[in-house]
Amino acid sequence: MSIFIIYPLSIPGEIAAQFYNFSVTYDGFYAGLKQSLLLMNIFLLAKIYLVKTQEIEVVNSIMYFVYPFKYLGLNVNKLYKIIILTFSYFRIFSRKKFNYRSPVKSFGAFLFSQENLKIKIDTFELNHFGYLFVFCYFLVLFIA
Repeated sequence: MSIFIIYPLSIPGEIAAQFYNFSVTYDGFYAGLKQSLLLMNIFLLAKIYLVKTQEIEVVNSIMYFVYPFKYLGLNVNKLYKIIILTFSYFRIFSRKKFNYRSPVKSFGAFLFSQENLKIKIDTFELNHFGYLFVFCYFLVLFIA
């Protein structure tokens, strides 16, 4: 939504409408429309990918692109465990009751709870569906 506010007001071009000191341009409107459609396509592809694959396969797809940094000194196994724990905590946190009236207190109670979290960390494998996602992502990126 902010794209439709920022782009028409910031990109110079032929003025479509003027409100007080603000001028909305056709070029900005079309650029904002193009960027929002591109973002919607990317989010749609990501949503389809996340619905059709399991959490561990998503992490393995991410790790496929991080793995070459192993030769530059990055501890890939440690990063793999951090990403798995992050995905697991998001899933666990989404199932917990969250008090939106006092979010800091509720989040602190979640972090410091004495409940044991059992998370299974599988071995690292490459996911070939990740290739399809990245191909579709770059296809959408280069078409637009």
